[in-house]
Amino acid sequence: MKKITTLLFICIFISSCAPKLYDVPLVRRIQNNPEKNTIIVKEIGESILIKTEEDYQKEAVKITKRPENIRINTVNFPYTLGTVLPLASETKGYFLYYDKKGIIETDGYTYSKYTGYVKTERKTIIGVAKSKKDINEVLPFIATQEGGFGGFYPKYVKDFEVEETDYSDINCDNCFKAELVYNGKSKNQIKIIYREYIENMARPAFTQELQYDLSESNIVGFKGARIEILEATNTTITYKILNDFN
Repeated sequence: MKKITTLLFICIFISSCAPKLYDVPLVRRIQNNPEKNTIIVKEIGESILIKTEEDYQKEAVKITKRPENIRINTVNFPYTLGTVLPLASETKGYFLYYDKKGIIETDGYTYSKYTGYVKTERKTIIGVAKSKKDINEVLPFIATQEGGFGGFYPKYVKDFEVEETDYSDINCDNCFKAELVYNGKSKNQIKIIYREYIENMARPAFTQELQYDLSESNIVGFKGARIEILEATNTTITYKILNDFN
């Protein structure tokens, strides 16, 4: 009985014994811009059609107010004003918002009287917890997981506020972007550049130059996209999107 009471005290003291985190994955969002059947005017060098595929989470929070220093146990709260954190997981009592790429992985040790100290992998998650019972209870937190044991540590912080928003991971490894760029006119022919971007979209992964003769048709196409050219000059193009990229 004494051992059970001691274990119960330890669990209450650290707030939660081995908290179960239920993962909330990002979803895949595909967007095409501009809208179809709308008259658009763009200049040379501007994108006339863009398709993006990105990881997305409709439920997210943006940090709008925080004191200068926040520490939870020995861990500094790293997120600054304006940081947007997606809903990443949940416990029975809280929704947890954090950047999964920012999870800290370190070596820890567990102790057993049979094996002594054993080296184990430890993960420390830092983020914002929103209570499921009280929507006004929003707390910075850390959660640690080490072997089969862990802890969940939310902390009340004065002058800490967030607002609801959504989240797009533009730096995801499997993000994709495709665009058509107007590149001018020569006689009755227009020039368009097709570009693809992958991973973090920092630079184009593929580029192709296209040329269309408007004397044959004022509707041009590439990879499923169909564009009606209403007017093209050496400086601007006026057009409508009939179909988006495949």
